[in-house]
Amino acid sequence: MIVAPDHPLPRQGMLLASKFVWRESQDRIGLLVEELTPYVGEKGLAKLVQSREILAGLYEALISNDYENHEDRNLFTELCRQMNDVFKNLYRSYMTENPGALRRRNGKPVPINDAKISEMSTMFRYHISWRLGLSELSPVRHVYPEVTPLVKSLRNNVEHEDAPTDHITGETSFGNLYTFCSVFILSVYAYLEMLQTWLDAEKLKGQTHPGTRV
Repeated sequence: MIVAPDHPLPRQGMLLASKFVWRESQDRIGLLVEELTPYVGEKGLAKLVQSREILAGLYEALISNDYENHEDRNLFTELCRQMNDVFKNLYRSYMTENPGALRRRNGKPVPINDAKISEMSTMFRYHISWRLGLSELSPVRHVYPEVTPLVKSLRNNVEHEDAPTDHITGETSFGNLYTFCSVFILSVYAYLEMLQTWLDAEKLKGQTHPGTRV
């Protein structure tokens, strides 16, 4: 059966996938945050909790509005901004606890409010690798962190660029329900991976002998 882009069936399918992923992930996210709490100071914990709350609120906004039936350019824009804030606060939480991570590859320090998400993604990865004694050529494995530049790029384009005409919906927009649900699902996976990586480093510290900072 061929249906129109605004038909409820494919739109409901995308939302259903997002609902399933969130249902299967939210308790795990809460548990990881809880396990990280003893290792994180007050300021860092506030940012970590804020990050989780923004993600949960973003999901509620996604499913509670009439987005299932109609495109909403304003909602799409706001969801993109919120997703950017999810990762920004998660990285800033880690950097608050590990200010030594706020260095570019040339060793130059970066004020936390000046660090971009793409920079903090790299800093996060290589700082944890350093803590675990891994070499620069074999850093800690990350499957999903590349979603963060995508989130940042989407947010910037939504706010600052002229949008093209979407080939599916015909709307003038950088995305729609289909693209945002896809980004949401990937972001949940990335978020879980980052929390787990951080927690693993905290549990293993003291058991390894860090090598050269990368």
